[in-house]
Amino acid sequence: MSKYLDDKSYFYKEEDFLKLPIVDRRNRTFVLKCLKRNGLLYPLIEPELQSDEEVILTAIAQDHSIYSSIPQPLRMNQAFIRRCVECNQSVYDELPNEMRCHRELVLYAISFYGIDALWHMPAPMFADVEIMVRAFQGHNGSDDNLWDSIICCAGSEAEYSFSVLHRAYVKAGDSILGKSFEELEQQYS
Repeated sequence: MSKYLDDKSYFYKEEDFLKLPIVDRRNRTFVLKCLKRNGLLYPLIEPELQSDEEVILTAIAQDHSIYSSIPQPLRMNQAFIRRCVECNQSVYDELPNEMRCHRELVLYAISFYGIDALWHMPAPMFADVEIMVRAFQGHNGSDDNLWDSIICCAGSEAEYSFSVLHRAYVKAGDSILGKSFEELEQQYS
């Protein structure tokens, strides 16, 4: 117990944190300890620490909703977003659609979310052969209604792309990787 009293890391509640002297709230090491216990302290830390990537990632690891509080340039930085999602996969849900539609991020999200990563994707993404093959590979067929719901939300263009690629995948499996949608469309539509 004295360890916590010595380093003041028991100040992980918002009201207690705000009572701290400013010198403690500017102390990066101390702030990191507090954020490891309560990421929701992030908006309360000093502005100079709010753009520190390690500080942000520590807070996000505790609470994905912190993503909406980080500085705008970092919220739009694709490499940093990937690091945030690696820290806490739920950050993916917080991303605006324009960020969720980056191909590499979608492929990464499929690795842990499966086909749920495709919700709210624009229709052209459904014509991306690699994305769809990864989604088919990860889907065990236990809930085909989920596919129907995702495709229905995405519209008729996505439904057509899904239909072509699903037919191709069922018949040829992973061998369709490396082929363009247009090639597969000619062969399987």
